[in-house]
Amino acid sequence: MLKFDVKYEAGDTMTPDFAARLAQEASRYSSRVSLKSGDFLLGVDSLIGIMAMNMRRGGMVTVIADGADEAEAGRCICRLLSGR
Repeated sequence: MLKFDVKYEAGDTMTPDFAARLAQEASRYSSRVSLKSGDFLLGVDSLIGIMAMNMRRGGMVTVIADGADEAEAGRCICRLLSGR
């Protein structure tokens, strides 16, 4: 299991389209990818959960990836969240 801390800079707030994009990108990997922000810990496949996290620009998020390709999966989601 790998954990990555990243600042959310992909937009002012999380949108349904962006949450779907996170889920789509994570599904390319065999590893399970979760996001932790405040009291929330959710898999990126939980679109409603990600929206409930109420992420805002500049907020910190921990990406947790666990599995055979965890490094690649974690870095991919971090790139998306950071707006790169």
